[in-house]
Amino acid sequence: MNQDLKANECIVLQQDPDAIIPDGYENIVNVSQLQQVKAAAKDYGQIIRDRLRSKTGLTAYLGRAGIEMTFSNKVPDLFDKLIKQIGNPYWLIRQKAPQIMDAHRTATLLEEFLFDAFPQVGEHFGLDQSHKTTINAYRRLMSKLSEEIGKIRIKEQMQQINEDIFGAYFPGEQKIEIYWIAIALFSESIDVPIEEFTKVVLTHEFAHGFTHVGSDLGHNRWDTVKFCKAEEALKEGLAQYYTATITKEMRDRANYSSDKIDAYSAYERLLDYQPAIYHTHKAWLEHDEKLICEAIRFAILEARKLDQKCTHEIFSEMVVNNLQRLS
Repeated sequence: MNQDLKANECIVLQQDPDAIIPDGYENIVNVSQLQQVKAAAKDYGQIIRDRLRSKTGLTAYLGRAGIEMTFSNKVPDLFDKLIKQIGNPYWLIRQKAPQIMDAHRTATLLEEFLFDAFPQVGEHFGLDQSHKTTINAYRRLMSKLSEEIGKIRIKEQMQQINEDIFGAYFPGEQKIEIYWIAIALFSESIDVPIEEFTKVVLTHEFAHGFTHVGSDLGHNRWDTVKFCKAEEALKEGLAQYYTATITKEMRDRANYSSDKIDAYSAYERLLDYQPAIYHTHKAWLEHDEKLICEAIRFAILEARKLDQKCTHEIFSEMVVNNLQRLS
C-alpha cells in the first residue's frame, strides 16, 4: 500500500511542470524544495491574506474572481545571470557558507585547546602529532573555502537587481508567480529555512495584489493603468511595509526565541541584499504602529483617486497629513 502511494506521488511529481528542473540547475536544487515552498504557501497563504485584509482594510480573493497564484520553475533572467556568473561550484560552496564557517571555527578551537592550551587533555585521549596534523589540515581546508566564499560578492551583485526575483505580481493578469528555484537557492545561501523565506515572498507579492485589486467598502480598486504608472519606489515600499509589519506580527504572536530564524528574521536578512528601492518603507516603520497603519491605509484610498502619477513623495505627504489628523 505504501509503495503504491509513493509510486503515485512520483507520477504526480513527474507530471508537475514546476518540478522539471532547468538545465544547469540539476545539481543545486531538487524537487523536495518545490514541495516545501508549496507546503508553506498552503499552510500560511490564507493567514497572510487575512492579515493583509486586516491591515489594509481591503478585500481580495484568491482564485478566478481575484488574484491567481502559480508556482514556476522559471529562473528570472537577472538571478539566472548571477547564478551562471558565480558558477555552480562556487554557488554550492556559498550555499554551505554557514556550515563551512562553523567547521573552521570548530577546527581552530580544537587545535588550540588540545595541542596548545591544554596538551595534557590531548595526551589523555592518546592524541599525537599525526592527529594535530590532520586537524591542522582540516582547519586550513576550511580556511581556504572560507576565503573562496569571501570572494563571492553576492550581496553587492544582488543589490544591483531592481526587481522581484523570488516572485512577481502581474497587474494586467492579476496573477502572482512564485519562483521556487530562486527561493530554494537564496534561502539556503543566507541560512534561512525555505518555509520562512517563502512566507516573506508570499506576503510581499500578496501585498502588491491587495494594494492593486483589493476592494474598499465602496468596492473601489486601484485602476490598473494608474497602478502600473505609479512609481516603483512607492509600490515596492508598500509591499515591503506590509511584509515587515505582518512578519513582525507573526513573531509577536508566536513563542519566539532569539536563536530561531523566523519569517521576520528572513525579511531582515533579505533586506541586506536588496537595493534602495526596497528600503523606501523604513521611515514609516519609525512611527507608532497603529497610527502609521491607519495613515497608510487612508493614503492608499487617496492615491487611488489621483489623476496624476502617484510617486513615493506624493504618497508620503499623504501619510504625514493623515498622521497629523489621527494624532
